[in-house]
Amino acid sequence: MEIHDFNGLADAINDLQRRGFTYSFIDEEYALLNPSEWEIVEHYRFEGMSSAGDNSVVYALENIITGIKALLVDAYGVYNDEHKSAFIEKVGVNEL
Repeated sequence: MEIHDFNGLADAINDLQRRGFTYSFIDEEYALLNPSEWEIVEHYRFEGMSSAGDNSVVYALENIITGIKALLVDAYGVYNDEHKSAFIEKVGVNEL
């Protein structure tokens, strides 16, 4: 797996979209999906310079059945979305 060095969240999203990760989950659609059908291909964490609320992580996911490539962005720490985090935890993150 390639390791990328991005200047920020927007750079990571733009690069991932150029590489085919174009699907964005609508509302809480991810909560209806079967986590066993998805794998996390890449993930990147970003720490905000001015506020803990700026801490974010972007996940590049691929559906192992359909091949759909998707992005899921969440905060981490106290500002994370518990539903997104639960989905990601069920999918599982392979450390780089």
